Amino acid sequence: MKSVAEYIDKNRSVFNSLSQLLGDVRKEEKRLENRMYFPKSEKYRNDEDEEK
Repeated sequence: MKSVAEYIDKNRSVFNSLSQLLGDVRKEEKRLENRMYFPKSEKYRNDEDEEK
């Protein structure tokens, strides 16, 4: 574990950038969890209605 701590100390800016990136990715994933898709094409909607 000592080598990991040394790496973080020597590369603090890289570690902080990666931590920020991970936080941004998690925030975006959380925002997209409940996202719904709505077809934009009327043709697609009409085809779907005919199948029912």
